[in-house]
Amino acid sequence: MTTLNENRQEILFIYDASYCNPNGDPADENKPRFDSESQVNLVSDVRLKRTVRDYLREIKNLEIFVHAPPDEMGNVPDAKERARQFTSEMTDPELTKENLGELDTIILKRCIDRLFGATIPVELKGKKNDSIVHTGPVQFKIGQSLHKVAIERIKGTGAFASKSEAS
Repeated sequence: MTTLNENRQEILFIYDASYCNPNGDPADENKPRFDSESQVNLVSDVRLKRTVRDYLREIKNLEIFVHAPPDEMGNVPDAKERARQFTSEMTDPELTKENLGELDTIILKRCIDRLFGATIPVELKGKKNDSIVHTGPVQFKIGQSLHKVAIERIKGTGAFASKSEAS
């Protein structure tokens, strides 16, 4: 008999970032996430998953759900529209509560980022909203730098002439 923890594995995910802001905090003027007590840089789980997703899509050419290619007009679809992009493969592409499982199966088979889990919002026939929810087997917690870092604030400068003839 196997126990839940027998099949559990942990991985160490390392990536290199130098002279940059690996994960700015939008709630704090996009400043680096930093723990002043331990002096390490912090990277959110969302950023780590985005790094993995980008690798899987751009390098391995795998289909990911959390990537919405722009349409012909350059508009990026929302999550509901991204889910609708998979309905063309369904027996009946009109989404109802009864055939939601078929859409779920298609997305799980096609998209590798199912590993992280997902909440997929859908709009059912009759304008009712629902969602498909999965907890994936791969979970990240907040990452941190291996070494202490020093945050350097570098002020940008520009040197432009005031007139086209000026030097």
